[in-house]
Amino acid sequence: MKYLSSVNRWTALAAGLALFLMALLGAADVVGAAFGFPLVGAYEGIESLMVLAIFLAIAAAQQKQAHIQVDLLRIHLPRGGRLLLGIVASLCSILFFGLVAYFGWSAFLRSLASGEFRQGQIGFPLWPARLALAFGASLMVLQCLRDLFLQLKGVPPEELAQAQDDEA
Repeated sequence: MKYLSSVNRWTALAAGLALFLMALLGAADVVGAAFGFPLVGAYEGIESLMVLAIFLAIAAAQQKQAHIQVDLLRIHLPRGGRLLLGIVASLCSILFFGLVAYFGWSAFLRSLASGEFRQGQIGFPLWPARLALAFGASLMVLQCLRDLFLQLKGVPPEELAQAQDDEA
């Protein structure tokens, strides 16, 4: 499972690069527009990069337990209750992201086969963003399966990030 941590690290780096490119495109578009020369295709590029930034980082955030959590109930539960709640949450996440991954791969394959482009100022291929969505959702499923495995071994949700760091 240390390979999953490595892949998560690389995809998080790619997501950070996508964010950086979004900022550059946005800034170049604003500066260009101020001088009467807006950047053609900036909107479409930023739109696709946003999908990369979100879906390539989601599994890494899960590995670090960095997603937003509401602890109103959980902090008052005994260890066994927190563990059970974590198992249920992992199962729900596996189901949800499994569906996102399944339909994402289907959409990617259709988009690639048909040569689908987004209509805008310039034609922009949609398959890279669809690939990022499908790949990121698949990584999230693997990460949630890893979390579930650790929880079934008795590691409560609040200790998952540390347990995975120790494992890697």
